[in-house]
Amino acid sequence: MGFDDFKGNGGTAKPILIDGPVDRGFDEIFGLWGSLDQPPYFYIKNRSPIEMPTEDGSGKDYWSKDRFYNGNWLPGKVAPHFKHVEVTPRLTAEAIKDIDKSANKEKPFFLYFALPSPHGPWVPTEEFKGSNPIGVYGDFAQQVDHSIGQLLEALDDNGITEKTLVIFTSDNGPV
Repeated sequence: MGFDDFKGNGGTAKPILIDGPVDRGFDEIFGLWGSLDQPPYFYIKNRSPIEMPTEDGSGKDYWSKDRFYNGNWLPGKVAPHFKHVEVTPRLTAEAIKDIDKSANKEKPFFLYFALPSPHGPWVPTEEFKGSNPIGVYGDFAQQVDHSIGQLLEALDDNGITEKTLVIFTSDNGPV
């Protein structure tokens, strides 16, 4: 998967994502280019960036005294409105929009909801900071739980909970 070199792009300012999810059977995608700790930092909608990563981001290098809290991300290019702390809420909101749009169609739909959690950087929003006794990782885990709760609520609101299969998994578990 990669971006073309603007060939066949009709002179638009944004490159086209080639060999990505929409070329592999998905109707659409909203997500990240890669990991939340490795640049460039920007969102993708189908085959194009929402905003190009044009600004130089300094990164963040922070470990707690016990070396447990990972608040790190590498310096590199970042889209002008991309904020690490806003990724979980933004991906959740986009998934809920997709549920709302797809719920009343005759054809079943598939939603693959991939959060960057539990990987670092652990960046809970203000609402969740200090909400868990085990620290920032717990705060971030609670925010993920809240996001999943919002998706389940969207299924309820659309009356499709009883005919929906939800699988929740993680690729590497807790620290």
